[in-house]
Amino acid sequence: MANYFVQGYHIEDFSGRLGSNRTINKETTGSRLEGTSTTLSGDAETVGFSVTDDDAMFEDAFQETGDFSVLNSDLTLGDTTFPAGSHIELEFSLTTEEGITLWVARIGDGTSNSGQNQIILSSEPLTPGQTYTIADSQDGVDIPFSSICFVKGTRIATPDGYTLVQDLRPGDLVRTRDDGTQPVQWVGSRLLSLWHLARAPQLAPIRIRKGALGNGTPRRDLLVSPQHRMAINGWRAELLFGAPSVLVSAKALLNDTTITVERGTPSVAYFHILLPKHSLVLANGAWSETLLTGPEARATLSAEQLNELNALVPDWQSKAVQSALPTIRSADARLLVY
Repeated sequence: MANYFVQGYHIEDFSGRLGSNRTINKETTGSRLEGTSTTLSGDAETVGFSVTDDDAMFEDAFQETGDFSVLNSDLTLGDTTFPAGSHIELEFSLTTEEGITLWVARIGDGTSNSGQNQIILSSEPLTPGQTYTIADSQDGVDIPFSSICFVKGTRIATPDGYTLVQDLRPGDLVRTRDDGTQPVQWVGSRLLSLWHLARAPQLAPIRIRKGALGNGTPRRDLLVSPQHRMAINGWRAELLFGAPSVLVSAKALLNDTTITVERGTPSVAYFHILLPKHSLVLANGAWSETLLTGPEARATLSAEQLNELNALVPDWQSKAVQSALPTIRSADARLLVY
């Protein structure tokens, strides 16, 4: 079992059918919301809470194959307090005309469709006071508890030297550790402002300082998203995990000195890189993963990004998903920190 931090908005912070009149609270699909509009209250604040789950996916209860997500501590929403141990599930998703995905989370007793819809999660931070129009809905959804990206300004190794990640285009060639030179199939981006980062601090980038991973790696400071996984090599990996190299999320490597959360940055632009298969690319001199396709990838991309990706790489969702390296648990990562 693992703990995950989740952040969203109370459903009563939304106007219209979605929120304030609460008529949607008994709904288990979002079809009746299509074509309606909702405004996020100008004084709305995000609600953060911790849940426990046996996998890395936040799911609809009817398709949950393992243990249900449960609250780790009491959660107060409006005048109601939900005790620790309450079950929380995703009920359905909504897509706005801007391509933002909203996921409606329900707190109940662990059986499908029990309880009431209480929390709205979003694929990107929302702007208080802004009106959003619902274009589409989907039932039976799941999303990962994290996303994986490089930060703008990261230098990616190519056959001709280093190229800034934001300058890569489909068809450009990049160097990989185990698969030779590979073509970029797609590059996606997401910009988070200072306001967004202040309200969703768990999205702040991780700074891996020059040499923090040992042997001069990376060659210059590297900024990545918290869940971006780095390749850790050497005798520690071999001795402890039986593999010469393993993948570890950046946030699992935090040590308060050479690997830290980048606080106070005015904004951050995150970039996804998709190659024909999950691979390791050289980023600022450190081997780091590209986008791993599958349900997790679909959930972290906006509708606009998915449409672009489907146009450029029509078969990307049908390919077998295999990680380039074994991934170790965050709890074990401290054994590898230099």
